[in-house]
Amino acid sequence: MEKEIKEKKEVEDCKHEFYCDICGTYLGASYEYEDGYYEEKGKRVDNQFLFDTWYELDKIFCEKCYLKFKKKVLSIAKELGFKKEVY
Repeated sequence: MEKEIKEKKEVEDCKHEFYCDICGTYLGASYEYEDGYYEEKGKRVDNQFLFDTWYELDKIFCEKCYLKFKKKVLSIAKELGFKKEVY
């Protein structure tokens, strides 16, 4: 014999909202899957390896602020004497 018993279950969703760390612009949202994965919004700068050390920047940028930040970093690098590598 089989009995079907229905029970109500409460499920909690985890929503991640993303904002630009410079100007505060809302970049979008993503719900977390059961395995913990969620889609990130906005742009991030990759970790950099300089002088035997890894550096990371924990910031999220909108497109406009990302381009400004990139321009600033490249300007400082050129000022210090760095040149674009040519293969």
